[in-house]
Amino acid sequence: MKCIKCQTDNKLKERKENNGKCKSCKHPFTFDPKISDSFTDQYFANALSTISVNDSLYFTPRQFYYFFNSRKYATKWKGLGCITMVLGVAMLIAGIATSSFFLLFVFLLLFGTSIALWLPPVQKWLRGKMDKKVKADIHQVNQWLERWMANNGKQPKLLPPPAQQTMPAKLSQEVTAYSFDRAVICENKNIAHFLIANNFHFENNCAVLSVDGYPQSIFSTVLEMLHRNPELKVYALHDASPLGVQLVHHLRTGQRWFAESHGVTIYDLGLLPRQVMQRPMFIGQDSTFANQARAIPVEVCNSLTPEELKWLGEGKYVELESLAPMMLLKLLRDGIAKSRNPQEDDALVMVGDGGYYGGSDVAVYSVDSFG
Repeated sequence: MKCIKCQTDNKLKERKENNGKCKSCKHPFTFDPKISDSFTDQYFANALSTISVNDSLYFTPRQFYYFFNSRKYATKWKGLGCITMVLGVAMLIAGIATSSFFLLFVFLLLFGTSIALWLPPVQKWLRGKMDKKVKADIHQVNQWLERWMANNGKQPKLLPPPAQQTMPAKLSQEVTAYSFDRAVICENKNIAHFLIANNFHFENNCAVLSVDGYPQSIFSTVLEMLHRNPELKVYALHDASPLGVQLVHHLRTGQRWFAESHGVTIYDLGLLPRQVMQRPMFIGQDSTFANQARAIPVEVCNSLTPEELKWLGEGKYVELESLAPMMLLKLLRDGIAKSRNPQEDDALVMVGDGGYYGGSDVAVYSVDSFG
């Protein structure tokens, strides 16, 4: 196994003789698949590099947890193809030796299956039929991260928890007199923290807030600025969960938000159950979510399909943080781009009007698909 620092190859005996350190530079090995772990230091380093797109994107610990599970425990279809091929050859030999047409037929079947498992379109189709499974829990992945950083230094793109800032920031009158054309409102403050850290607000000229008041230091000021624009476009971003699907309703009817704002357009960018039900996603299931589903307001239930309500009622959910950082940013950019002319894009479907959303002339759209 090669040292992550100097690339010197160290055999198992040499690693043990040096107490888990490189024989050349004495840098400690963090992971050793021959002793306790199922992956190497280089594998872990590659995972960190991939999720951050070569250290260009910030990411949350929970995003890494999902990403590492997706990368480490993905089904190896090519490996299954090799196994099937070996079995097929064994059947061929046995069939020739015994002159058995049945064994020859089994060989042809296994041979065809093994070839199919090597084809990318077949692998993609199979992945689409299987939910992703979490095999390493969040505590285990966090422990691996801590071990890694203890030996290799702080990971610069790994975001800390959102800071709690109770004192309001002082902004100049020139800034506060300005308003925004767009605002992204997140259900989860970790997602708002992620977007702000990656300069999404600057690159897309929009405000980014969480529904529970993040970032605290400027939340009230930014919300006041948003209320100044009667033609504001609001983008709701949330989990596919009982509380998540209520975000648009909360924004439209909450006095703190846009209950009194006529002309505001709200776009539901998801995640919605219909966007994830038939996709290979990390679908969680918890009785707490099943209980929450029973309390979804009637107005929100009317905007969901029977299949979505059944899915939520079973306690199922998908978190936004299960999407890789680069994918989440792309989906959000694409959703905003599609919203600029919804009449010409069939991916945006009107899901509500003044009757449901408080008697104003607000329009509410949902992005019906993504990816």
